[in-house]
Amino acid sequence: MLSAQSISKAIRESEISITGLSPSDVQYPYFELRFSNDFYIYEKNIEVDIRRKYPQNIIKLETAPDNSILLPPGMFILNKSQETVSLSENFFGLITTRGSLAQFGLQIHLSSLHIDPGTNSTITFEIKNLGNNSIRIYPGEVAAKVYLFKVE
Repeated sequence: MLSAQSISKAIRESEISITGLSPSDVQYPYFELRFSNDFYIYEKNIEVDIRRKYPQNIIKLETAPDNSILLPPGMFILNKSQETVSLSENFFGLITTRGSLAQFGLQIHLSSLHIDPGTNSTITFEIKNLGNNSIRIYPGEVAAKVYLFKVE
């Protein structure tokens, strides 16, 4: 796993790029990703064809006036990171849910907990409320931590 110093060095050497993150911003052996403004859900009671590359019947959710979304227990939605993450072929990332969200039962990644070498995109969050209470999510809040590893 890369240290904060190694992440800063990789940013300086343009092997890693995270929107809005400079080498001097890295203080821990991870970087954080935030919720973006757009939340999506699949229509209910439809048949999803897993052979189709892109999701069918996906709906953009209406947010509250403060752009938040209320996630009741058991609900599953999608969101993307505000940040674009670019990794060279030499790095691999693992995503973890921010601890303060996980303690309420909010899961940010149901299966895709990795960022592949060579990635240059926003990161999709597969969000599920596994808790017993509704959780209000706000764009711009930290959703996840990403730990980086060197590929050898």
